[in-house]
Amino acid sequence: MLLTSKTIVGLLMGKKTDLSIMRKAMLALGTMGIPCEIGVSPITCSTKNVTEYARTARDRGIEVIIAGDDMVGSLAKFIAAYTTLPVIHVPLNLKVLKKFDALYFTVPIPYGLSVINVAFNGANEAAFIACSIISIKYPEIGKRLDRQLVSTVPVKISKTLRNKRKER
Repeated sequence: MLLTSKTIVGLLMGKKTDLSIMRKAMLALGTMGIPCEIGVSPITCSTKNVTEYARTARDRGIEVIIAGDDMVGSLAKFIAAYTTLPVIHVPLNLKVLKKFDALYFTVPIPYGLSVINVAFNGANEAAFIACSIISIKYPEIGKRLDRQLVSTVPVKISKTLRNKRKER
């Protein structure tokens, strides 16, 4: 059941192949009843499109933007430079970190930008963070999030801990 008919989360990625990972965010948002819009806009080719997207997001009803890219956060940081909406960055390519100094470009966020970094390929986590942000305005999302996380997170954590103990 959709919370609202208007789109309140924007999913933007740098290339079409990123959809294989970003789909997880779309599905997680869907299970929570949150409509989202999906866009592909490579920042290296279309800074005008990304600028326009970021500047008009709030007027279009977007409340949170999830940006996935493999360019050490360039897309998310670029979007955040043109909007005051929260932007969640999903780093999508572990190959970037083959050069360790790339990590130093992924994590830091320039002063004044509202960007949250999640785990590599963490589109699902980004969706849950977006839900947490949105739940401030929409209490029903908070209730759905509580039900979803209470039923799944403790099980996953206990499985992870058991596996770690077995590895020792």
